[in-house]
Amino acid sequence: MNIKTQITKVMATIHDINEKNINGEIDALETFVYLDRLSKHIKSVMEGIKPDAVQQAWNTSDENQFDMYGSKITKKNATGRFDFKGCKSWVDKKAELTDIERELKHVHALYERGNIIADGDGVEKEIPVKKFGDDTLALVHFID
Repeated sequence: MNIKTQITKVMATIHDINEKNINGEIDALETFVYLDRLSKHIKSVMEGIKPDAVQQAWNTSDENQFDMYGSKITKKNATGRFDFKGCKSWVDKKAELTDIERELKHVHALYERGNIIADGDGVEKEIPVKKFGDDTLALVHFID
């Protein structure tokens, strides 16, 4: 059995699981836990395969973009990143920003308790907006 057939069967199974969840036929929490395990396993396998796949893509075509396996594959060169941690001016400003953030979080906490905070001149301090994401679950798998 080739890889495309194997992956197609896995995708069909996942689709079936999703449909059963939508129809309330399976335990959503149990399904989420096992799919999370599967997702982590797939990610790990893909990271292991990735170096060979990248090399194969570079060897397959001289073009930066080509079609193969029903997908458009684009080769990308790694980008450089700057590391400012050795630059005193950046480190100093970063520390200053951290102090400002800490102070504004404190102002927000006081505001939530009903206090209005002002500076030494009586000018009200800015209150940062606190945004919330969606509730989620953290999973630690202790069995395979």
